[in-house]
Amino acid sequence: FVFLGAGLNFGVLSEKFLLICVLLVLVIMGKINLNLVSEKLFNTQIRDSFFSSLSFTSISEFSQVIVLLGIANVLLNTEIFSVIGFL
Repeated sequence: FVFLGAGLNFGVLSEKFLLICVLLVLVIMGKINLNLVSEKLFNTQIRDSFFSSLSFTSISEFSQVIVLLGIANVLLNTEIFSVIGFL
């Protein structure tokens, strides 16, 4: 994880701030809605579904590993890794 953090480019944060904010909102809202729908199928109370959905809002480190594989195979550039890292 130190290697992943060392690879972040903080210049991308200022350049792509709006993109990062939009993606952050989309990811959080998408994961919350997906979890709410899936828990509604099991007749869970809406309050319990909402609180459990909030616990799933982070993007896992697995997405950073996938982006690193794309960088290693020269399919992606490092800006994408920095955007994913800041998310």
